[in-house]
Amino acid sequence: MTLRKLLVSLFISAVLGLQLLSQVLTTGGRLWPFMDYPMYSYSQPVGARFSFEELRVLSRTTGPDGRPVSFEDLGVRAFRFVDLLKQASRFENQSSHAPGEDGAARLLSQLISSKLGPSYHTAQIWARRFEIGPAGLVNREAPWEQVREWSLRQDPSEGDAPKGLEPRPAAPGERAGSGSS
Repeated sequence: MTLRKLLVSLFISAVLGLQLLSQVLTTGGRLWPFMDYPMYSYSQPVGARFSFEELRVLSRTTGPDGRPVSFEDLGVRAFRFVDLLKQASRFENQSSHAPGEDGAARLLSQLISSKLGPSYHTAQIWARRFEIGPAGLVNREAPWEQVREWSLRQDPSEGDAPKGLEPRPAAPGERAGSGSS
């Protein structure tokens, strides 16, 4: 191999190695060899409807719109976070449901309390709903709508908790306030 071919090969290897290194270092290796990139998304047929959910928390200092909470804030993976929001938003506009049925809201409440602290009193799920038309998105500027709200208070005497979200008593041998996830 000539010196010129060796230098070109080393240069190409260095460029590819640096690309690999940047991907692994910036994501901690979580996405390798897959990337969260629009090129890998799937298409939707005409007439399909979908929504984007956002979790917000309220405290005395956040104002009426609350503070948006991301999956990074709660220390969970993005897809798990989206799944929890979808599950919790299924109970929108329902006044009652069986105790324990809404595990997603309960888990979100526990994550908020443990990761963000006790200063927040209410959690909300907001959604933007879209529809695919023949020429693409029909409602590109869809407004955010509140689809769900529940209290984060652990003590029922502090306020009314939605049905199904009251704290459960600790099982024998379990510390109070801890739960299985």
